[in-house]
Amino acid sequence: MSGILLAGVATSALVVAIGLILLIPAGTGKRLLLEQLTSEHEVYIAGLPHTLGAVLAGAVQGRPVAVILLGLLLLIATPIVRVLVAAAYFAFTGDCRYALISTGVLLLLLLGFVLGRAT
Repeated sequence: MSGILLAGVATSALVVAIGLILLIPAGTGKRLLLEQLTSEHEVYIAGLPHTLGAVLAGAVQGRPVAVILLGLLLLIATPIVRVLVAAAYFAFTGDCRYALISTGVLLLLLLGFVLGRAT
């Protein structure tokens, strides 16, 4: 199961790297996009995709910032997938104790996302 974490981190790094490479062709005109990623200023943040659908649509269109954000979302999803696979594995093998523990951890992760969601 540790392969899930390795694959998730590697995939995320690859997607982020592709997004950064997409910033290169336009030269200095894309510097603003890189500043958007590193800034907390409202003017910059307003131009970023704020929903999963917007990130996916932007990534499909080859927008560099959306591709980078997709890579970051993959990185965030990696431990969730790992816990989900662990819970399913333990349930399948009949190890109820660890299946319940894994399910509890998964619920806490999901609760954290729901409660920590930006408004």
